[in-house]
Amino acid sequence: MNYNQNDVSHLLSILKSGKKNAQTASQIESQLHNKFGFPISGNQVQARGLITYAIELGHLIRSSPSKPAGYWLEDNPNEIEKCIKSLHHRAKKITQRANNLKKNLE
Repeated sequence: MNYNQNDVSHLLSILKSGKKNAQTASQIESQLHNKFGFPISGNQVQARGLITYAIELGHLIRSSPSKPAGYWLEDNPNEIEKCIKSLHHRAKKITQRANNLKKNLE
């Protein structure tokens, strides 16, 4: 799906600041659909894609798989730095796992 600035504006109107206000991708997609006619993808691929696009445009959107799970707007630079560090660590672990699987396949 091709997203645009209008889609991002709709997303930002739904997201709230702070982890305590986290919303799941399902909740976000449902609100986008009900308020703006955003397509429902069943597994929230469209909503997650829009969130990724908004981040690429420079919006500070965080997420967490733990309680409360979901997405929120973050304005604390220290929290963004912690998120970046965590993402790099996860990427390293995923790469190591992929390399081990490749090695085991040979």
